[in-house]
This record gives sequence, C-alpha cells and structure tokens, in this order.
Amino acid sequence: MSPDRVLFSAADLDAYLPERATTNAYTRPRLELKQRLLTWGRRVVVRIAEQGLALQLHASDEHPSLRNHWRVDALSLFLFSEPEERALFERLFEQKRRIAEVVEEPSPAHRHALLALRVAAEGVSLGLSVHPDARVDLDNLRARVANDGPLAAELAEAIARLPDQFTMGASSEPHLRCEEANVMSLRSLVAEAERDRAPLWIGWSVPRDVALAHAEALDEQLEDALLALAPIYRLIAWSPDNDHVGLGARIGELRAERAKHHAEAEEATHRWRESRAAEGARQRVAGPAATPLEPPSAPSRAPRVAASEPRRPNGDSAHAEPGLEEGARVLATKGPFAERIGVVAELLGRSSARVLFGLLSTRMDLADLRPAIDPRERPALQSSHRRPLPTAPRRTR
Repeated sequence: MSPDRVLFSAADLDAYLPERATTNAYTRPRLELKQRLLTWGRRVVVRIAEQGLALQLHASDEHPSLRNHWRVDALSLFLFSEPEERALFERLFEQKRRIAEVVEEPSPAHRHALLALRVAAEGVSLGLSVHPDARVDLDNLRARVANDGPLAAELAEAIARLPDQFTMGASSEPHLRCEEANVMSLRSLVAEAERDRAPLWIGWSVPRDVALAHAEALDEQLEDALLALAPIYRLIAWSPDNDHVGLGARIGELRAERAKHHAEAEEATHRWRESRAAEGARQRVAGPAATPLEPPSAPSRAPRVAASEPRRPNGDSAHAEPGLEEGARVLATKGPFAERIGVVAELLGRSSARVLFGLLSTRMDLADLRPAIDPRERPALQSSHRRPLPTAPRRTR
C-alpha cells in the first residue's frame, strides 16, 4: 500500500463497531488507520495553504480515554485555523470556564469552526462544522447573515455552488440540499443550532457500502471535497480579515489594557528596586558608627549564644580562672569580642561578669574569659653569671 493512500477496508470500519468502542483490543488497527489519515491530511493542508488559508491538523484518540468518555466509536480528523489574535481572545473565555467543563470537553477543537473527516462503522462523512461552543465563529456567522446584504448573499451563493451530494443542517432532522441554500435558510440553521445546541453542518456523507466499493477513488474525492469547502470556511470562521462582530477592536482594547497594567507593574518594581538600592547605599556610608552607642554604665543586652553552646545559668559548676576580679584586664576567648582585651567592670554572680571593651559594655561568661598578660610585665630571666647546681654522680652497678 502506498504510504500516502488511505484505501478504506472493512476491517478499518469494523474497528469502530459499537460493541468494540470501549475495548483496547482494537487500538492497533485504529492507530494504523489514524496514521494513514494523518499522512493524507498533511497533503490536504498543503493544498489548502496554496489557496492562502493556513490550517492546523489534529486527530481524535484511537484508544478509550477521558477525552472521549472511554468510547472510540469513530475517528475524527480536524482542520482549523487559530490566528494569534484568536488565541488571545480564547484565553479570556478559558478563564471564565469551570475546570470540570475543560476536563469533560470531548475535544478542544469544538471551540472552533473546523473542517472535519469522520470515519465510523456506518461510513465516512466530511464537512464544515460549527459547534455551539465555537462562540466566536458562531457569532461571526450570525452577524454575516443577519441582514439581506452582500455579505449574506456571498455566503449563500458559495454554498449553493457546492457539489450536488452536499447537504446542510443543524439537527437529526433531514438535511437541506446545499444547492437550495439561501439567506433565509442560513438564518434558520443558525437559530436551530443555537436552540438545540447542535453543530451546524455543511458536508457530504458516504455510506459504508459505497465507501468500500469506491475505496480506490475515495481518497482523491475526499481531498477535492475539502478543497471545495475551504472558501466557505474562510467566509464563516472568524479572522482579522473576516471580522463581523467587532472582535478586532475588543482585542485592541484588551491589549492596551494589558500593556497599561504591565507598565504600571514595571514602574512599581522599578521604584521598589531604587528604594532598596538607596537604602543599601545609606547603610554602607553610615557603617557601624551610625549605630547609637550606649554609655558604659548602661546595661546592655547579652550576646547571642550559639546553639551548640547552651547558656550556663548562675551557680553553674564552671569556675572562673584566678585573677578575674573587678578592674582586672581579661582576654575574651569566645563570642563577638574574641581575642579582644577588656576590663571587668562588675562581677555578676559566680559565672558571669560585665566587661568593658572600649566604649562598649557587655555581659560574658567567666568561662569565656582569662586574665590578660600586661605587655609591660616581662617574665624574670635567669642571670647568665649564675652557675647551675652540681648534679650527683650517677651510680653504676
């Protein structure tokens, strides 16, 4: 089989029988058909692009999943356009929808007018569909056919020129032949689609026996049918060049509002950064000297004690070294004043003292202090003329 041919077979259609819709046993044949249809669809997208219409290609799941409510009774191929402006407006609708609605939605493609190919056990159908949830496109279509003007007449004439096998409708009622389309019938279809919440459909249905009997030629004919629907899709689907609901102006207002909020946020952030930078500069210039100093006699807060060195209460078994008394010079061995020499201003019980380090006074544990050696006091040296005492001779055995 050629890789770019579909060539529908009875096995392809039987994979979507109702009794097989909820099982994974037929996932492989459904996947193989999906891959062939995607290859065929990419060729169709290229041909439609040559007419100046850019479409995206999507396909439904080939296995039961949450998105298809755990049933695979058909394979659908979707082609639709999504301009940048349309995507911006769609995000507004998405914010207003409940999470449950987003999760339970069979396909996000329902929010667009689209060209679709559907393969089921009963046959193959192809057409242009506007789902009730495609509010932008449905409103655009309603505005186009609201008045008996050239816009409505242009669409009605384009639909009437479709091949004789094409029909249109919006419910399970018998469809109207497209060659009989007029402005009044289009208005009635739009109203019926909104009333019954049913997709508005313009397309061609091929029964199972006809599709299998003409499988060799059906690929090309389905491709030509999509190309015939492309001009009608351009007249119905919203785009910046086909805007009949003033959506372009609303998008412009939305962008201006978002730009304003963004500018305000940027300005607030800039002011905050400047204030932080100025505060940091003031702190660097002022330095520690800017901190108000306490007089030596004023009580001060005790320094923080490290978590690994629990603070010892008064009356602890730790004893101060000899010489630690009021007025004594001491050397701090721990804390923020480590290796600094201070003076004991006051003994606070048996385990701590208030020590003066220049202009600063702080409370310290006696165990973290030791007497400081006065550099003016030198240890006594032995005189060079003093002889050592004689040692007794070693006794030998």
